[in-house]
Amino acid sequence: MIPVYRDNDALVELLRALKPWDMPVIVVDGDEDSTTCAIVEGQGRYVVAAPGRGAQIAEGIRHAATPWIWVLHADCQPSAAAVDELNAVVASRALGWGRCDVLLPGLPRVAWWMNWRSKVTRICTGDQGMFFHGSALESIGGYPSLPLMEDIEVSKLLKHSKFPFYALRGPVTSSPRRWVQNGVLSTILTMWWCRLRYFFGVSADALYAAYYGGIK
Repeated sequence: MIPVYRDNDALVELLRALKPWDMPVIVVDGDEDSTTCAIVEGQGRYVVAAPGRGAQIAEGIRHAATPWIWVLHADCQPSAAAVDELNAVVASRALGWGRCDVLLPGLPRVAWWMNWRSKVTRICTGDQGMFFHGSALESIGGYPSLPLMEDIEVSKLLKHSKFPFYALRGPVTSSPRRWVQNGVLSTILTMWWCRLRYFFGVSADALYAAYYGGIK
């Protein structure tokens, strides 16, 4: 499952990386575009949804025909190790959810902290290639259709469920462009400020407006 929004160059690279594994692919576009549709043609299904990762992922899941969903951002690259570990989870017939380790080129300490924190707290980010069995999502009422904090919300709901959590060591490499453009410290502070405000009840819609209006 790939939510995308005006990021065709990255999407081309991700689809090329996925091709050897012959996975069923659903690309959910938050801005209907004939060029994006043509890129997906022949390798997956193209779906249009309201912009916002939560809404896009939720819409894509409604079109999925497989019991497991692997959500990859368009600007990431999965490793063979990640695919192998995920296939092992699927083959074990266990039900659950989890994430992969993330690599951020040029920012190894940030990536290490993200991986350690999510392993301990089971609160993950979309950059980590989160995956879910459909029954786990059904148990929480489906994937949260939020414009921001959807990854935090789904983690929060599932960590208290009966389903096992898998912290895979096989990595996905995520683009560090947001960190480079906005600065590492500024990005960290902004992300944690958003999380803190969300914890104290600020709506995801309000956070979305502030986040993308301030550091897009």
